[in-house]
Amino acid sequence: MAVVRAWREALNARDLARLLTLVSDRIEVLTPRGTERGVRCVREFIERQTYGVGLHIEQPRLFADGDTVVLAARAEMRWVDSGDLADASDMAAVFLMHDERIARMEIHDELGSALAAAGLSASHLVTDGHDGPSRPDHAKGEIMRRLRWMLVFAASAAAGLAGAPPAGATAPTTTVEQRHVKLPHGDCGSFTLIFEADVTRKVTTFYDQDGVPVRDVLVRRTDGTVSNSVTGKSLPTTGVWRVTRYYADGQLTGRVTQAGRTYLITVPGLGEIFHQTGYGIQQDGQTIFEAGPHDFDNFHIDELCRYLAG
Repeated sequence: MAVVRAWREALNARDLARLLTLVSDRIEVLTPRGTERGVRCVREFIERQTYGVGLHIEQPRLFADGDTVVLAARAEMRWVDSGDLADASDMAAVFLMHDERIARMEIHDELGSALAAAGLSASHLVTDGHDGPSRPDHAKGEIMRRLRWMLVFAASAAAGLAGAPPAGATAPTTTVEQRHVKLPHGDCGSFTLIFEADVTRKVTTFYDQDGVPVRDVLVRRTDGTVSNSVTGKSLPTTGVWRVTRYYADGQLTGRVTQAGRTYLITVPGLGEIFHQTGYGIQQDGQTIFEAGPHDFDNFHIDELCRYLAG
């Protein structure tokens, strides 16, 4: 139980040294898509905590019996650059301990199923030293599914290493280019949406001690507008997106991770009307995981059209 409390605190603090002391070298994380093992996804998660949105586990409650612990809490996704809340929902997870370290973790949508899987009940609530009540189980559906997967990577992060180059590695190389893009995207009936921006693309390649590439990272920053093609009425947009490709023996593995915010458009009095953010994982060109609102990709433009038509 103390280990799970320490794990949550270290995760929220991004304390890698502490996290490494709390998990088994062969930690298993059970997800709806199978079982995650090893440190590969762990390294990817650690990198993602430095940009875009980061996971924070708040308002925990613990249920425990021997080496089995259930954590119920509020999972908050916060923008790394500002600390502002992006999304939040309740979550639950089952931890199995071995030799006073976390050996296994299983993600659940809600507390009831986690307790059932662990063979525990409400009577196993630990009342000493918990950090406050969990919020009611109000967030089902898409937000919960997104946060469940984010927590999967957070659990794996406890076993991981930072994404910084190892000691003795060849210094990274960086290229920067700037572009101006103009793209019609979205039919509003009487006009077309025009997305226009100045784009800065920074590509950094990281190497091992022999000068062989291990990954490259594209950071794309945009500053522009979306406008009505007829009247010219527009709204400002900014974005930061990061794409990481991985190498093995100097060759691309086909694995790609993406994270960040492409568009977030808010209007006084209306709030958020257009949002493209989140992260995803591709393998050999196929998406194997995706999270976050994708208004641009899915042409969710009704609110944007109504505002720019006025």
